[in-house]
Amino acid sequence: MHWETNEIKKKGDSIEINDTGKIKLTPHTQTLTKSNASFSIHGINYSRGLFPEYSFNAKKNVLLWPFPMLIVLDLNGNNDLDLNSARNEIVLNELWNSFEQNLAFIICKKLSENLKEEYINII
Repeated sequence: MHWETNEIKKKGDSIEINDTGKIKLTPHTQTLTKSNASFSIHGINYSRGLFPEYSFNAKKNVLLWPFPMLIVLDLNGNNDLDLNSARNEIVLNELWNSFEQNLAFIICKKLSENLKEEYINII
């Protein structure tokens, strides 16, 4: 098992013996868990994900973490993000950068408070 950006994967080989008695190794990869988010802005659900998806088409405003996480977040109060005119994409600007930095700070602070130092150094 190993960590990849926003997910944990398990890689291994399957051993098979064919009809003639020859051994065949078949590599396989299985995703054990991936990052996922339920995200809303001032109570309005944002249908696009915060994490990269298979078909995210080089979308720049996604969260990339060295481990998977589950986020349920309603951005409200004085915090805001700009949306495009169709209101289906977050605009990549200073508000997004500030949101991403603040979220990273909060998550890392809580991790450092709740994990042993050996794990903090790995992350």
